[in-house]
Amino acid sequence: MTRFRIRTIGLGLACALACAQASLAQAPASREDCLGAETTVARTIQSCTAVLDSAQTSKADRVAALGKRGSAYLAVGENDRAIADFDKAIELDPKNPFLHNRRGVAWARKGDQDRAINDYDEAIRIEPNLIEAVNNRGLAYARKGAWDRAILEYNQAVKLNPAMPRPYYNRGAAWRAKGDHEHAIADFSQAIRLNPKGADYHYARCASYAITGQLKAALVDCNMALKLRPGDANFLGGRGFTYLKMGDLARAIADFDAALAKDAKHVDALFGRGVAKTRKGDKAGGEVDLAAARAIEPGIEERYAGYGVKL
Repeated sequence: MTRFRIRTIGLGLACALACAQASLAQAPASREDCLGAETTVARTIQSCTAVLDSAQTSKADRVAALGKRGSAYLAVGENDRAIADFDKAIELDPKNPFLHNRRGVAWARKGDQDRAINDYDEAIRIEPNLIEAVNNRGLAYARKGAWDRAILEYNQAVKLNPAMPRPYYNRGAAWRAKGDHEHAIADFSQAIRLNPKGADYHYARCASYAITGQLKAALVDCNMALKLRPGDANFLGGRGFTYLKMGDLARAIADFDAALAKDAKHVDALFGRGVAKTRKGDKAGGEVDLAAARAIEPGIEERYAGYGVKL
């Protein structure tokens, strides 16, 4: 079953970068484009650069422009440029918790969870109720495999805002990683109650249901996830896994095929299809898929054994 992946809200990187380049030919940037209402990523970068290049810009506006441009760079995956802008903004306004939090996100996306945690720590020291920083610190600990500490962070995030679904989902993912599917399902269910249209939440609960053998419930959730986000490779792989455990090998292979059409190196779909083909008697075809999966993730058979799927 596919591992949970952290998703960002908004434009995909490729689209955002293309859109950014295309819109730079628009009319001259204005201060309002930078510091006013939300606009396109490209427009924000262009207009905030103009603000920062002006000698007339006040300190407060310079901090705001650096923060806005840094966040725009973050949105298109320009993490180093984002960090550079947040660095300059923090030099001017070191007690701004939002800047520390955003720089932490950039460090996390670069894979440096320790530096991310340092920034989240500082943001929380300045503003203990900044739920974004608390939740993000949980994510950083989760990426380090420190599941118990991550759960403590998510507990605090839930306490700060019981109506926000994302911390429940994140905490559920941590429980799932610890093998505690009962708590995971409870948290995913609460996230769904708060946001019934959260496709990731339905998929996450599908995964835990499928792993624990609650296959009819798993199928309902995976179908809902695919209804909300049609064609998602992870969701297709998750439903294929459910069909595999149900013994419906033809439907399992169909879903794995569809997932691999989206992502040819989708390790879970490769492994699942390999198992399904082998069980159908196509040992040669199954071994091709299994070998490809093992090349990507050498320990995948052990992981799937924990899910109740063995060759």
